[in-house]
Amino acid sequence: MRRNVSNPLPWFLLGAAAFLYLKLFLLPSTPVLIGGDQSFFVSNATRMLRGELIYRDFFQFTPPGTDLVYLSLFKAFGARAWVPNLVVILLGVGLTWVTTAISKSVLQGPSAFLPGLLFLTLVYNGMPVGTHHWFSTLAVMAGVIPVMAHRTHFRLAAAGALFGLASFFTQTRGAMALLALLVFLAWEHSEEKQGSISLPKGALSLSVSYALTIAALSSYYVLKVGLNRLVYCQVVYVIKQLPGYAGYFEGLPAVPPWHNLLKSGVFVAVHAFLPLAYVLFLFRYRRDHGKVAEPWDRLVLVSLVGFFLFLEVAPGPSCLRLYGVFAPALIILIWLKSGPSKLSQACRGWLWATGLAVVVAGSWSAQRRWRAYLDLPSGRTAIPTPAAYERLHWLLYHTRPSDYAFEADGPDIYFPLDLRNPTYVYDLYRMTLDSAPSKEAQVVLEPLERHHVRYILWTASLDTQDLLNGQSDHLTPMRASLSAHYHVVKTFADGDQVWERKE
Repeated sequence: MRRNVSNPLPWFLLGAAAFLYLKLFLLPSTPVLIGGDQSFFVSNATRMLRGELIYRDFFQFTPPGTDLVYLSLFKAFGARAWVPNLVVILLGVGLTWVTTAISKSVLQGPSAFLPGLLFLTLVYNGMPVGTHHWFSTLAVMAGVIPVMAHRTHFRLAAAGALFGLASFFTQTRGAMALLALLVFLAWEHSEEKQGSISLPKGALSLSVSYALTIAALSSYYVLKVGLNRLVYCQVVYVIKQLPGYAGYFEGLPAVPPWHNLLKSGVFVAVHAFLPLAYVLFLFRYRRDHGKVAEPWDRLVLVSLVGFFLFLEVAPGPSCLRLYGVFAPALIILIWLKSGPSKLSQACRGWLWATGLAVVVAGSWSAQRRWRAYLDLPSGRTAIPTPAAYERLHWLLYHTRPSDYAFEADGPDIYFPLDLRNPTYVYDLYRMTLDSAPSKEAQVVLEPLERHHVRYILWTASLDTQDLLNGQSDHLTPMRASLSAHYHVVKTFADGDQVWERKE
């Protein structure tokens, strides 16, 4: 009896998991501290673990999906240092899987695995943080899978539910994917595809499923904090504060140092090819549609979803936002180079070599680069930078778990040290809950006084740089009050300071 050829996908995903494990854990099992945007959601989850309610007891401008993922894992395993790293691994494997699953619908042979490899090693590897951007992209890409081959009422309802789930992580992402699929249904109807579903009925199945999912997921918070508060945090605040504070091509990694060369190349490629991929596909479609046999309907669907996701992030194109919506463009780009010409074959060979080289070199480098170890309340942790080690080491020996403290530059210290933020906000950069500086100061100063907070971690950048959207310095009242009640007891090498409460 002939044995079936083994499916390479499980091995491919196992390799992806191993690659990410070697990036995020030092062998055999020490987690590397992850900072950046992930710390906001991890910190929020620890506050929820203590009984606080998002939007009511602390501020957040995204839907609660990401915070709830961390909360669920903390309830299951405890607030351990390895949990956020596990989330990043699972996210990366999931994104690699959905990218590959969609690629296999439009690409043949080994080329079907190339978008997943490049996405993992060049895109996700450049921003390995467990934030709402990646969760919502995972849900959107998963929602595309059931409607790639056929559009039935059940498949459209499944897509709508997954798009609704995406909007529970990033409020606009699922909505833009919904619009993209509606446009695709209209295009399919205009093409008079045989067997295509009725446009009104298909649109109804998709939209109702999306709306019901959003309503079901949000109902608890509507009841607990009120619809007005949710709308303010997730809509009004976002419209007023977030778009435009990052420009296109802003954040390009500097070269030298030469180890940033690959990062810089990926950065430029993502920013250049994200919009260009869909323009190139449009030209190719207009030239070859009806002449060359290709899965045009599937390619149009992927292109529309990717283009609408690009439109979503275009008003505020930060690096993480652009990386988060690049997967559909990557699939289209590989398809454009999937032909039999020598140039296309050479291009694919070079891309395979690049992706595999990153797997080997990245894993080796991650295990060998500088790390320091601390036995933190969240567990033994490898600290990736001297600056982070200096801060955490000092605070570890001057605080106790469950102490109140306040970090002015973001919530990086709360989770690893098991400290508590007594204020409603998570940093002072986006502390714009009210236009009056006196109100903003009260949001922070009153709980600091009420809980007799001993230490404040202050960053020098708050004294030197403009805040979001060119706002005037609204921290003057706060500095004056803090200076009256706190004094500097420690200045770190990077200029950050610890302020201690005066007796």
